[in-house]
Amino acid sequence: MDLAGGVRDAETDHACAHLGKAIGVANLLRGTHAHSKQRRSYIPVDLCAKHGVSTEDVYRGNSTEALRNAVHEVASAAMAHLNTARGMRERIAAKCSRRVLSISRREDAATAAAVLLPAVGTGAYLDALEKRDFDVFDPGLIRGTMPLVTQARIGWNAYRGTY
Repeated sequence: MDLAGGVRDAETDHACAHLGKAIGVANLLRGTHAHSKQRRSYIPVDLCAKHGVSTEDVYRGNSTEALRNAVHEVASAAMAHLNTARGMRERIAAKCSRRVLSISRREDAATAAAVLLPAVGTGAYLDALEKRDFDVFDPGLIRGTMPLVTQARIGWNAYRGTY
């Protein structure tokens, strides 16, 4: 059975599943500013209630302490998934190197690494969010990173075989 990117490895598939969750959650946080203008919020209602976040504050773009606490919890869940996926890197690499190094196995290792490269951008966003005290309405986060910088990070990680 072919798994992620055509790689036949359950460990890589598991890492991709965790990475997909991290990317999805991070992208919803990243889109909070745009969603709030449409009077939508994807921050879980139970976390909003737990921290006393008013949905009107979210819709107005008011970065309150309560909202930052709720965002912190959501971002922590995303980072946990990202760290789990990254933690599997050594086992995936070891599996690929223990196999008979046929052309297809080397291709499997390269494909596995390439499939997991979206972790680079997600990790950079979550790190930037933490540096800005989990303020999803911070202008620097809304503006984002220059695409050339992101491409350079992805290229560097691809060269090093990390994600």
